[in-house]
Amino acid sequence: MKTEIVWFGSLANLNEISGSDLCLPVGSDVIKPREVVRDLGVYLERQAAHHKGSQQLFPSLRRLLQIRHSVEKDVMVQLVVGFVLSRIDYCNAVLAALP
Repeated sequence: MKTEIVWFGSLANLNEISGSDLCLPVGSDVIKPREVVRDLGVYLERQAAHHKGSQQLFPSLRRLLQIRHSVEKDVMVQLVVGFVLSRIDYCNAVLAALP
């Protein structure tokens, strides 16, 4: 099976997840998480908090978590997508010159 998974987060948050919850059962197979996965030529590490974009992302997501009951669901979805996509969009530069 070519499927790989990775859990993203700070080291403290990743340590809170128990070993059995980390695996993903798919049919009769069990996919175990990896430290690093590759997607379209970009290597993604599990300790995303060490990356500049992620360091800026987590505080924004925490602030959104605080206001989630004050805004409508569709507005919250737009805010989350906007914050997340703006932080990870830098990876598109890696793909720009590909055939």
